[in-house]
Amino acid sequence: MRLSMTTNYLAETDRPEERLRSLARAGFTHVFWCQEWSTSHVYSPDEMTAIGMLMEELGIRLLDLHAPHGEGMGWGSFEESERRTALALIRNRIGMAGVLGGEAVVLHMPPRPRDPSDLPAWRDNLRRSLDELTFLCSELSVRIAIENAADDDFRDIEELMNRFCHGFLGICYDAGHGNIGQDGLAHLERMKDRLVAVHLHDNHGTTDQHLIPFEGTVDWNRLTGIIAESPYPGCVNLECKLEGAGADAEAFLRKACESAVRLAGMIRAAKSGT
Repeated sequence: MRLSMTTNYLAETDRPEERLRSLARAGFTHVFWCQEWSTSHVYSPDEMTAIGMLMEELGIRLLDLHAPHGEGMGWGSFEESERRTALALIRNRIGMAGVLGGEAVVLHMPPRPRDPSDLPAWRDNLRRSLDELTFLCSELSVRIAIENAADDDFRDIEELMNRFCHGFLGICYDAGHGNIGQDGLAHLERMKDRLVAVHLHDNHGTTDQHLIPFEGTVDWNRLTGIIAESPYPGCVNLECKLEGAGADAEAFLRKACESAVRLAGMIRAAKSGT
């Protein structure tokens, strides 16, 4: 049973060594690398090697990585220097995934331009940026996964899926985002054949709370059924966050792992029709 948890359940910019140990102790077999996802940090070959050695020591593996996202890092930017900066950071994470055996690098869609007349040029930039990543992804056997946002109708995601093949580009379904605004599960159902990554966490439908599954209003029966019908191989990947000063991190991780085991069982049951 493959069970994964985000590395930034506490923080994203500190050294994660002890947290990797905690994740392994809690029973997770894989990690979703989300460190430095909102910074312009570039991982060196020495850093990648050290992380890989620690993971091997702990008996855990890398599942996916989150590419950097934020101001000045738009891979659809009209500013060519910004687009190039964003692509350099994404290439760094693709390389890291290749070194550590990760399956996908997750990208947020850049913000849509406010002026509708800019949409064609924006879409061209998105396609151009992805075109420039295809060779490296193919060389390292790493896929790109586009993550849905809150209140996302998947129109822009679908346009990219129609342009690029499944072997290179797929969808990362974020359950929390899909529970806010639009019916994300309906859009995922329509495009489930492109599912290559998941971010599983819960909320109450209004804000992105990153709760442990079954603590909010996400329809887990429906979601696990869609996952079971998709080509996604089934690793349950949680993106939950621990909030509150003095909270018990070990208890949080145990509860999170228990929810991951429950979700894995639901996916298996849906696959078998029981």
